[in-house]
Amino acid sequence: MKIFLTILYLGFAVHCQEVCEYHNVTDALGILQQSARLIYSRPVKNWKDPTYVSIDVIFRAVLDMDEKLQSLTTLLDFEMTWQNEFLSWDPQNFCGIFRVSFPAELIWIPDINILETQAHGDLRVMGLRTQLYYNGLIQGRNTLNVATKCSLDLYKFPFDSQKCNLTFVLHSYTEISEVWDKDAQTRFTALWNTQDRHVPSLQARIKKSGMLMNILLCKVFSGSPLSTESEQSARLIYSRPVKNWKDPTYVSIDVIFRAVLDMDEKLQSLTTLLDFEMTWQNEFLSWDPQNFCGIFRVSFPAELIWIPDINILETEKSDPMEGLRTQLYYNGLIQGRNTLNVATKCSLDLYKFPFDSQKCNLTFVLHSYTVADVIINNASSASLVTSVSLKTFAKGEWSLQNVDIFTVNASRQGEEWSTVIYQISIKRAPILYVINLIIPACLLVFVDVASMFIPMEGGERLGFKITVVLGFSVLLLILNDFLPNTDQPPILGVFCMVCLLIMIISIMDSIFISYMLHLSAVRPDVPNWLKLWVLKRLAYVLRIDTSEETQQSRIAGAQNKGMVEEAARSQESSLQVRNQSTKEFKDIPENRLLKRILLELLSVRRHLISTKKEEDARSQWHLVAFVLDRFILVLYLLIVIIIIVVVVFVWTA
Repeated sequence: MKIFLTILYLGFAVHCQEVCEYHNVTDALGILQQSARLIYSRPVKNWKDPTYVSIDVIFRAVLDMDEKLQSLTTLLDFEMTWQNEFLSWDPQNFCGIFRVSFPAELIWIPDINILETQAHGDLRVMGLRTQLYYNGLIQGRNTLNVATKCSLDLYKFPFDSQKCNLTFVLHSYTEISEVWDKDAQTRFTALWNTQDRHVPSLQARIKKSGMLMNILLCKVFSGSPLSTESEQSARLIYSRPVKNWKDPTYVSIDVIFRAVLDMDEKLQSLTTLLDFEMTWQNEFLSWDPQNFCGIFRVSFPAELIWIPDINILETEKSDPMEGLRTQLYYNGLIQGRNTLNVATKCSLDLYKFPFDSQKCNLTFVLHSYTVADVIINNASSASLVTSVSLKTFAKGEWSLQNVDIFTVNASRQGEEWSTVIYQISIKRAPILYVINLIIPACLLVFVDVASMFIPMEGGERLGFKITVVLGFSVLLLILNDFLPNTDQPPILGVFCMVCLLIMIISIMDSIFISYMLHLSAVRPDVPNWLKLWVLKRLAYVLRIDTSEETQQSRIAGAQNKGMVEEAARSQESSLQVRNQSTKEFKDIPENRLLKRILLELLSVRRHLISTKKEEDARSQWHLVAFVLDRFILVLYLLIVIIIIVVVVFVWTA
């Protein structure tokens, strides 16, 4: 008896040793065989049963906040949990193994996406790590670096608070309801060692099944010879799905614009975030829902069927078919959806910058089929697309105005190709440029005008004006950073260049006035032609009265001349008196003293007369400089007022 028990114990130990490895569980479940049923079919035994997906998110950090692009970059921990009814085992049969890990690509995963993300938002392709429990519960975890669009309210900057959304959606399944799962919250909190955090989870209820998908895939993957399997696969993937090749395939497309991610004025490019959907008929794929428990729709990878090769003409990199999620209806109707980050070329009209509006085209074309094979049309009208886009459009630097749709046939090499053009009209929010560019430029212009009232005698005016010009040059460099090199410069650039030109002219005026003030000390008399054109004619135009000063200068000159003649006569008479006195009173000492005093007085008088003459000439030079300075000031004001009126008229037209 003891020997029998020993043999039984050793046999049981050998059996446990054989099945005590993780690969024994995965082999028993068939996970590593890459079964189409496990990968593409929703894991329910009854298609009417919904799949409940619970998601949990823990926000770790805000990595970046780009106010200009209206984007938020966050670091977060993401987890989602769902039930797979096809994958379960008894831990007692596998030495107590109750959990295994494996790549997420080997099983069906909910195609949860983040709606606001700028890059590819499918969480299935972001390095999801999955764990399978013995009861069929699957947990997928990941740490995400997510850049999302966010409408920022910067009115209270830098004392502002922001609210940004992360919307987790399903593109391949409908009828999603959101509930707060407290059990999932408690489990998640305990798992991540967090305390006092109210973390809600999104539970998605999905009413779709993969039962019919298993039957359809059997035609491709199992049961028939290799040649038949290859032929059927090639027929579904590479052949246009019509029974009569002369019948065209009608493809309806729909576009919803979500946000303008970037506008590069230098490169003349527009980057938009949009939802893309197209619908077409496949005459080879149809079934009767009554024969399959009422299943009327299934989801599967787009790589398994023929898809129209629609491209956007204005872009080089974006492919709308990349990451496309497809749904097949019982009548053969196929819907494909995708969220695109599209960078397109756009001819920008920046003449009214920053109060400009732009119109950019997204032309959807077919490269492999003419209009005789495939015809593209818009599923929704332009008004409907505009209204729906306005509700979801993220307002940042650009706001959506209107969406126009044109359906045309493009001629190329004697054949016609079907195209649909979506023309998006957007308007710039100018407040940032008004505060940071236009107002500082106007203030510098007004400061330069005010500097014209600084006294001309000192050198402070010239140095101040040069400083203002240097500050204005910095604004021009900022303006040049984001404006393209086009044959039609923006009116703001013309305004800045005219203001810079008039500033340079005012600096030259200050230099010329300083030179004239220097001439007043070197050249005593003002030329007659300068008196005629400046003191008479230009002063009359500027309404500056110089007649009194000129008359006083003329009278002062006549008085000086009379005083000189009188001084000469006095000197001559004094000489005569002196000669006579010398003869008569040459021996008297008092007379000699009086003669000396008289000579000194005459010398002082001559010096005073000469000084008065120089001061009068200097006053005339100052008067000429004053008239010219006021002429430049009036010219400056007229040019600035005219250019401001023109700019405002262009902006408001």
